[in-house]
Amino acid sequence: MKRKIAIILCAALLAATMSGILAGCGNGKEEPTDLTESPANTSEVTDDGSDDDAPTGENDDTDASSLYNYSIDIDYEKAFAAYASDTVMLKSGDLTVTWEELFLYLHGNISDFINNTGMVPPWAGVLYEDETYADAILEIAIDNATFYKAIEHGAAQAGITLSDDDLELMQQDYDEASEFYGSEDEFLALLWESNGCHSRELYFYLAGVGKLANNYFAEYFGEEGELMSDEDLEDYIRAEGYMMAKHILRMKTDDGENTALSEAEDILNSLENYDGDDFNEYFTEMMFTHSEDNLYTFPNGYLFVFNDMVMSFSAACSALEPGELSGIVESEYGYHIIYRIPIDYNEIPLSNFAQGNYSSLRRTAALSIFDSVMYGWLGGIELERTTELESIDLAAIFKQE
Repeated sequence: MKRKIAIILCAALLAATMSGILAGCGNGKEEPTDLTESPANTSEVTDDGSDDDAPTGENDDTDASSLYNYSIDIDYEKAFAAYASDTVMLKSGDLTVTWEELFLYLHGNISDFINNTGMVPPWAGVLYEDETYADAILEIAIDNATFYKAIEHGAAQAGITLSDDDLELMQQDYDEASEFYGSEDEFLALLWESNGCHSRELYFYLAGVGKLANNYFAEYFGEEGELMSDEDLEDYIRAEGYMMAKHILRMKTDDGENTALSEAEDILNSLENYDGDDFNEYFTEMMFTHSEDNLYTFPNGYLFVFNDMVMSFSAACSALEPGELSGIVESEYGYHIIYRIPIDYNEIPLSNFAQGNYSSLRRTAALSIFDSVMYGWLGGIELERTTELESIDLAAIFKQE
């Protein structure tokens, strides 16, 4: 696997959710692997569901006229000084979450809220039932911090550690980032300003947890999911409803003559009367000769789930067994002849490709199962809240200046 240079920590690393995979970021020179993709944003805490009269919190001095002011200043340095950086906020045995760690997730969630809504969170406003915005933002930050601890704990239980090579590469990444930005101080200043990462030690902790996750994945699933069993893959494919098919498309025209249908019927007749030994090869030749679909992105056929395609196409494919040929299937695009084929685990699912994700089905399945493993780790630890955590007043700490 190619080494990625972690010039800056990406939002995925600093605000990773329980649905994502943790790792470092690329520097723009290479596309990150799927283990470094951005997971879902945890900070989508908005004011949806609250009415105009919802309270904004006793300590929130933002008046109605300034709620949508996009030049919002929060003194994060002053906010960080609310507690000593090593103050323990959550703990369980040897696992602890300090204020420095929790602050990082709070910083990210609050910054995202402001960027998405143009307002500081109405801290005492009710978001859902009796949960306030302050409650929600704090709980999300706690979930973020807990997830990192769960990965740290789960990897340790599995005997996964950081190798000397890992440590060396992390140091190289850090040194190169410092050089790129002029100095270590300037790099750390950038991390603080953009993400609330306050120290070199926190940087290495976050990067180290990301590498532990990658090391576990490589050990138990393989770099590309090659260690997964066919049985596990088949279970995943059945659960997700994947299908694979080639097709020939004759597109409708606007000239009022339905030549596309008659052309499709002639092609189908040739296919149905084929008496050779390799129908797949013959269909492929006919497809490249006659189909008006873009075949060069998916020359081996489409790998998809039902909702990836137009309904008539998916329904027709669902009715076929691998190796079977459809009749003429009409869609808004034209007339299709569909040949369902066995699923190739190494092909890229259509939905992945549409998102710029080039993971094969095998690797996609492995990542999904790894998500379940990490959820199991999360359920295996319970962090106790300290009195310091219970005393937090976000409205007072993150007060708009």
